[in-house]
Amino acid sequence: MPPIFLSGGSPSVETMFDRFRLKVLAGVQDAQLRRYALVLLAAGAGLLPLMAGPVPAALQKVSTDGADTLLLLMGAAMVLLLTPGLAFFYGGFTRAKNVLNTMMMSFFLMGLIGVLWVVIGYSLSFGVGFKSPFIGGLEAMWLNGVGGPLGDQPLADGFSLSATSLCLIEWFRDGKPTAVAAATGAVAGFVGLTPAAGFVSVGSSVLIGAVVATGCYLAVQFSGAGGSGGRSKSVLDESLDAFSVHGVGGTIGALLTGALAVKEMVPADYFPVSAKILEESGNFGLFIVQLKAVLVAYGFVAIGTTVILLIVKATVGLRVTPEDEERGLDFVCHGEEAYDPMTT
Repeated sequence: MPPIFLSGGSPSVETMFDRFRLKVLAGVQDAQLRRYALVLLAAGAGLLPLMAGPVPAALQKVSTDGADTLLLLMGAAMVLLLTPGLAFFYGGFTRAKNVLNTMMMSFFLMGLIGVLWVVIGYSLSFGVGFKSPFIGGLEAMWLNGVGGPLGDQPLADGFSLSATSLCLIEWFRDGKPTAVAAATGAVAGFVGLTPAAGFVSVGSSVLIGAVVATGCYLAVQFSGAGGSGGRSKSVLDESLDAFSVHGVGGTIGALLTGALAVKEMVPADYFPVSAKILEESGNFGLFIVQLKAVLVAYGFVAIGTTVILLIVKATVGLRVTPEDEERGLDFVCHGEEAYDPMTT
């Protein structure tokens, strides 16, 4: 399309922007853009609060009976359920070769927006630091000071950055984030935050999610036989990445619970032993206790799994024949197939 000029021969705004874009991005490859886009967007978003005007704001914290919070949570839950449905809805409008990408954008943004809300969104919406009627402030970043009736107590949470982190690791390492990584990261986040939920701060929970994602990613790369795209370096049959996600993620989450637990969130009347350990030995003492619990759990699971395997081996066998495995268990075991074998 030829350039569009305004009256008098001057170039249009679109033409000037296009020239500027081509000049700035000259020589920059698409792969580089993919890697740095997130950093640039974050930097730009960080500068927005500086544009807030000095108009005084008349906001103050007031106690509530929790009904408004309940209504907000109900609305947020319904919107959260809407997002997966929207992913399938949008996926149905695109061509078959673009369905995965279209759906992944919805799922990925569902996690990203949650992270942004915790980190800065809530603060910019309800803070008063910038004394502006248009934007809040930065004093409530990471949901700092929003617990209790008046927002003056620590807030316990189980918020995760794993999905969420796994995509970014793949993005920076391999140049392409996969939908499998996003789904695996979401599961890893639930697993890693389960022992810590209610005992760590919001900031610590995000840190746990990031560490869990890194640990699970390395485990998948070592033992994954393909479930999450892992390049198997072992002889383990770990196509579902069960231990790489649930085992490794749960272990890391349990250990970090001891290291990051907040004393005020472990009341003695509900958790007398843990509260006593924190009082006498601090987080290091609780970390050691968590480590012992992990080792006991590993021993219990190892013995129980061995017994189950011996029983299964003596009755129905541990594995089907190579011929049945090649034909597919859907047809061999159930006499029906989910997909046409000629198209898979």
